[in-house]
Amino acid sequence: MNKNRSEVQGNTIALMHDGGPISGISTYMYNLYLNLRQHKVPATLYQYLRLEPEINLPEGTIVVNRYRRNKYNNSYTRQVATAFNLFLGLNWRKFRNIDADITILSNPSLLKLTKYKKNCGIIAHDLYYLHENRDSRILNIYFKRQYSFFSNAKFILSVSNFTKKELIELLDISPDVITTVYPYFNSSMFHPGESKFRQFSKIDRNDKVLLSVGSDQPNKNIETVLRVLAKLPPNYKLVRVGRSTSTLNLIHQLGLDGRIIYRENLPENELADIYRGSEMLIFPSLFEGFGIPVLEAMASGICVLVSDRGSLPEVAGKAGVVSDPYDVEGMAESIMRILEDRKECERRKQLSLERSSYFTMESQYETLMNVIHRIL
Repeated sequence: MNKNRSEVQGNTIALMHDGGPISGISTYMYNLYLNLRQHKVPATLYQYLRLEPEINLPEGTIVVNRYRRNKYNNSYTRQVATAFNLFLGLNWRKFRNIDADITILSNPSLLKLTKYKKNCGIIAHDLYYLHENRDSRILNIYFKRQYSFFSNAKFILSVSNFTKKELIELLDISPDVITTVYPYFNSSMFHPGESKFRQFSKIDRNDKVLLSVGSDQPNKNIETVLRVLAKLPPNYKLVRVGRSTSTLNLIHQLGLDGRIIYRENLPENELADIYRGSEMLIFPSLFEGFGIPVLEAMASGICVLVSDRGSLPEVAGKAGVVSDPYDVEGMAESIMRILEDRKECERRKQLSLERSSYFTMESQYETLMNVIHRIL
């Protein structure tokens, strides 16, 4: 490893990101940058903001554009505005004149930069738009086109073995250029311990707190989370972290108005406190490249329920309760079976902690340095 580090010294690394500051993709990118900085590797993070304010940006981040306040009040208009931005190339053009010895891109929307950058690679989170067609048609067309440029990247950092397999099978990418570089979690934030959240939110001591983290986009399957909650006793509450506008009507129809606590755009310390104050993360996503909330929940020492789709079984391992994402009855039964049995609940929490210990900063750094060493 000393050899790898010495060869990197003197070579600059530019990380270029155009996603919103609060997302799993952003968490991965920011932690990768912080990992390099922690190990004294000369790296700079450049951020293009689309519709989001400067929240949770790591220290030292260079914002390459001026943020404009988000005036789009619903999911459809946000998608159209984003598509307009992307088709004009307003994002990647802002990075074009930034020089570095190695460039790491965060999204397929930046793959045009492979024409202008030497030693240019990309982080592959997922191939969502090859599976899902429920967002705006414009975005579907755009990203499917962008996926064809993966082959131009000199190296690909896949966030999971699931995504690596898809790159090989669906895009015919050579396995020689793909390396799985798992995320890690911020252990100073996400860990077991006392939480102020329950007291602050006036949650009764006899209530069971379930947690749902993620936006209301279709693949997150939030509607199923709500239907599961409706099957559970009234003392089961749900904390929804993320945009929830598209599910408000269903919440009212199911009579759940008084059983849900809403949070959005949280700083990391507040999110970590909510994890510690919850009993179980409910994450029945229809498609994930990794699933950062699952890792953060396990690191916080709480139980996790995940779907059997995408990367989630890989991430959760033996710690996860794995379910069909549409099996409402089965999920409700599993939740009660675990949370009403103190011994089983504690066993699951221990499995969560054991599984999370696999995803460390050092293991990510070692793997990444091996990739960079091959490039240089």
